[in-house]
Amino acid sequence: MAASKGKWTNQEVEFLRKHYLEMSPKKCAERLNRTINSIYQKAMSIGLIRQPHYTDQELEYIRLNYAHKGPTILSKEMDRSLTAIRDMAVRLGISVSFTRRSQIAKETRSKWTEESRLKKSQSQKKYRGSLSPSWKGGVCNVSEMIRGRLYSAWKKYIFQRDDYTCRLCGDRGRKLVAHHVRTFAEIRDAVIQQYPHLNTRKHTDMDKLAELVIEAHELSDGITLCQKCHKKHHLENGVNCGDLLTDGAEDNPQPSQSNIVNLVDWKVQRLTGEDAIANKPDTNAPLSIPVDR
Repeated sequence: MAASKGKWTNQEVEFLRKHYLEMSPKKCAERLNRTINSIYQKAMSIGLIRQPHYTDQELEYIRLNYAHKGPTILSKEMDRSLTAIRDMAVRLGISVSFTRRSQIAKETRSKWTEESRLKKSQSQKKYRGSLSPSWKGGVCNVSEMIRGRLYSAWKKYIFQRDDYTCRLCGDRGRKLVAHHVRTFAEIRDAVIQQYPHLNTRKHTDMDKLAELVIEAHELSDGITLCQKCHKKHHLENGVNCGDLLTDGAEDNPQPSQSNIVNLVDWKVQRLTGEDAIANKPDTNAPLSIPVDR
């Protein structure tokens, strides 16, 4: 197995541009003496997209076997990468069954020896409870619990559906964000209202609410944005905005202008010490700051 070589040279990048689409990632990794994962990541960062062709028989095989075999076995049987198998499964709308997920988890646990389990447990003790860098006195609200679990349950499927491409600027390879079209607060509050018997201050009830809110997230509730477009969208439309894709403009949606940018002027005056009552801006006044569209 090739060791990590660090920074890519211009010659290596040029080789990848010329041969990645016609040569398998495994052969590219052998020629460049790099890992396959590093080949995938670099190819994605420079916009190289492999479009594997699937025959009708292969698609039917995935439909029939993905749920009970899982992506790892199908990847070996079909000589395809894990990413390609998982991506096609998302496009076909199928997932691994609960029984198969349980089997995979059991097989993974069986590979751990007692010594390795003990070593892992001891290494994690120094980060538990009050020793954790994120410790807040034992208080964790529902929103924090949800956001910590959203990636594996929702965000990664948004990225896969959108082919890891920003839906506003069309760039690939940047740091991506799963933006809520239906706002996070709207989804969360709807679930909380639906289950009024669950206490938002009781840890066991908070855990149940978090799982219910995560289950309420649909693929249609999010789109993929790069960090730059995500930041620009929220600056122009406000922190809690969610409506980004409008009817008839899904191919090239553009964020709309918002009067909330006027808040920036008030914050600047506070930071510069000009927040006397007489000098505070009138928040009801019309927007006077030009917005860069």
